[in-house]
Amino acid sequence: MADKSPDDFYHTVIGKAYDLDGMWGATCVDGYGQYSIYLGYPRFRCTQTNFAKDIWNLRKESGILEYYEAVQAPFQDGDVVIWDNCAECPDSHIAIFRKDAGDNKGVFLGQNQDGTPDGKGGASFDQKVISYNGILGGLRPKIYKEQKDKRDRQLREKNQQIRASMPKTRKYLSNMKQTEIIKNTTVIPGVQPGVFICDPVCIALAFSLVFSSLLR
Repeated sequence: MADKSPDDFYHTVIGKAYDLDGMWGATCVDGYGQYSIYLGYPRFRCTQTNFAKDIWNLRKESGILEYYEAVQAPFQDGDVVIWDNCAECPDSHIAIFRKDAGDNKGVFLGQNQDGTPDGKGGASFDQKVISYNGILGGLRPKIYKEQKDKRDRQLREKNQQIRASMPKTRKYLSNMKQTEIIKNTTVIPGVQPGVFICDPVCIALAFSLVFSSLLR
């Protein structure tokens, strides 16, 4: 299975509208819910006020911190960011941070921002520059660190295999006879035709072939 990434999610949902709960169209909370589905996480609901800020305010008791790490700015690509009621987001808001835009603002991927209205009160996924003012905090999906740790572990294991094979490789090359490297079939001054010679280029090629087989 391919690794998850914020950019892959963006290409999956941009311009589309998801109304997961059948209420008020494609809301920002539905957008967060679709992100949770993509990550393989459960969706956590707004059970206090029915607005996005509940996702942050109820984080300690909802169980969401089993899947996300609570963070504050600076945010990373893929962090879920939640606003309180504020001038920028009067009813609170939740969206996915993509990058900093300067001037105390960031680019956020989410629903019910400036996307195409769905006719039910919501709007499709789009990316919008939004002020950091009013942000309560962010939730960083743990899956991205888990994926990185797995890649790093696999790389360490591969390096260990290569290091373990080095003595065998050196022994193999030291036991190679001149006849196992290259045969002289042309007339070379001072060398009789048919005599096998050792070529440094061939030795380098032999090393390359051995290590290539280890990396497959």
